[in-house]
Amino acid sequence: MKAFDRLISIVILVFVLLAAVMNVYLIADQVKRDSEEGRQYRVEISRLEGNLASGTAVEDLDLSSCDYVTAVVPYEEGEQFYKPASDYELRQIDGDLYRFDYKTKGSPKGTSLVICNCVLAGAFLLSLGVLIFIRSQIIKPLDKLSSVPEELARGNLSTGVMEKKSKFFGKLVWGLDVLRQKVEDDRKRNRELEKEEKTLLLSLSHDIKTPLSAIKLSAKALSSGLYDDDEDRKREVAEGIGDKVVEIEHYIKDITGAARDDVTIPEVNISEFYLSELLSKIREYYDAKYDVTKTEVAVGEYKDVLIKADFDRAVEVLQNLVENAYKYGTGNRIEISIGREEYCSLVNVKSFGNVVPATELPHIFDSFWRGSNAEGKEGSGLGLYICRRLMGKMGGDIYAGLTGESMIVTAVFPEA
Repeated sequence: MKAFDRLISIVILVFVLLAAVMNVYLIADQVKRDSEEGRQYRVEISRLEGNLASGTAVEDLDLSSCDYVTAVVPYEEGEQFYKPASDYELRQIDGDLYRFDYKTKGSPKGTSLVICNCVLAGAFLLSLGVLIFIRSQIIKPLDKLSSVPEELARGNLSTGVMEKKSKFFGKLVWGLDVLRQKVEDDRKRNRELEKEEKTLLLSLSHDIKTPLSAIKLSAKALSSGLYDDDEDRKREVAEGIGDKVVEIEHYIKDITGAARDDVTIPEVNISEFYLSELLSKIREYYDAKYDVTKTEVAVGEYKDVLIKADFDRAVEVLQNLVENAYKYGTGNRIEISIGREEYCSLVNVKSFGNVVPATELPHIFDSFWRGSNAEGKEGSGLGLYICRRLMGKMGGDIYAGLTGESMIVTAVFPEA
């Protein structure tokens, strides 16, 4: 804001200096022209004066060759001789008085100066008005919003973004407030999940203690030879240990299942949109992103249909598939083809080279699972798992297949 205020001050100073320079220049130019014109019309008067002195009558003077002198009037009694409508100069020739009327070719004195100052004033007021408008409607609202990302980064989510009607930043302000609300909701949800997870872990750890204690006592009894004389009892105790181990395995399965299900899956809002909108969004994003790497994202021909799903989540799914095709493929070409089957649109993303083995294909949608072709590449093993969950929430499906040296992952979207 201060920098822009300095810019306004600089603009004002520039206009003041420009006005001063132009005024000095025009005044000097006017003086110069007056001086030049003065010499020129005096030359014509002197020439005509010589003609009169040589005996030429007034009515015989050739004034058509004069650029400045318009009339030569001999003296007559009366006041009108000294009050002509134009500029004049008096000369006495052979005892007679003559009035030489003349005009100047330039504009009236001061006209250029006034016009120049009016133009400069108009330009100054227009520039100042534009700068003030930009300051109040663009710079000032942006200055107020500049602290919002920092507050979000600090975790200060309680203060909402002040909404103000603006044709420039209305959507930005609304978007920042939606982002703030989303982060705040996610934080509350994560806290609830953490609380539930801790409660579950405490409960399961308490439940595990009971079979562990029984195993410990049974093992101690067996090691001390308490049942050496009773084979049936020894067999019964051993079977009891096995049952307790199965019980512990059950608890461990519950823990791992809870950990898997705790992966945050965004909520979906079902709406209707055209398939072309979805594919255009993907093309727009990856044409710019992969331009440097010269990766071609080819989209085949398709018939535009109405899709019933969450647009943002659908974009997220396809982005994940394209990213995986680039990361785990050759990186040279990615093909997107469209099919239709039983009132559903099938979006196929095909990658080439470095595909997973056929034996690993059934596991690629499991959480935290990464294939043997992922060695040395960053990732969490959650991308396809989240895609499957999202497609399920939207009433669709997702599956994968291998074709020679290529891999095809298909997202099935229900049509409206």
